[in-house]
Amino acid sequence: MVALKVKAPPIKPFAPLCAPIDLMTREKLRMLKRAMRLMVSSLGLGDRLSIVAFSAATGAKRLLPLR
Repeated sequence: MVALKVKAPPIKPFAPLCAPIDLMTREKLRMLKRAMRLMVSSLGLGDRLSIVAFSAATGAKRLLPLR
């Protein structure tokens, strides 16, 4: 099992509500893509993959069904 964890910085309690910001820097995105390529290239014929996003607000959400 491989788990990749990407975490946003905490929101300051006094921060005004505003438009969302891009928390994924180019370097973090590059590392995530590299890790995903490695993981996918390591899959065997009998392996299965599912991608799940976790959020404190919404809980777990399956982005890619288990195949």
